[in-house]
Amino acid sequence: ECMLSKVDGVMNAISVIGDKVGETLYYGAGAGGEPTASAVISDIIEIARKKSSLMLGFETPQKLPLKPKEEIQCAYYARLLVSDEKGVFSQISAILAQNDISLNNVLQKEIPQSNKAKILFSTHTTNEKSMLNALKELENLQSVLDTPKMIRLEN
Repeated sequence: ECMLSKVDGVMNAISVIGDKVGETLYYGAGAGGEPTASAVISDIIEIARKKSSLMLGFETPQKLPLKPKEEIQCAYYARLLVSDEKGVFSQISAILAQNDISLNNVLQKEIPQSNKAKILFSTHTTNEKSMLNALKELENLQSVLDTPKMIRLEN
């Protein structure tokens, strides 16, 4: 079971895999929801890619071209808010399969006193364009109640 799938509410976490230490998890209260989480993830990816900044807040002197989405290959973590009813997961898995996406881990968490559930999953390595297409299709399902959220799992 993916440790990140247990993070909820105002708590934030990041999983880092090192050659010598294996997987480590950094967990704690966030300071402002999505904007803060986005900034933290951006900083960590910048460090992981060995990009350097002269000072905090300044761009790196070297400009790197962005890869087209068709060329990005990695695993992903996604979160869906869905109606808690039979058949929902089969619709989701069918859309993922049609987009050539293979699941690595899945967790469904019922939301008490509601007819809703969170579905959290990570994928095996796949193409970003396929992942974005699948999320767009999932968002159009009646049973998906909010915009799906996605994070790249950098190798």
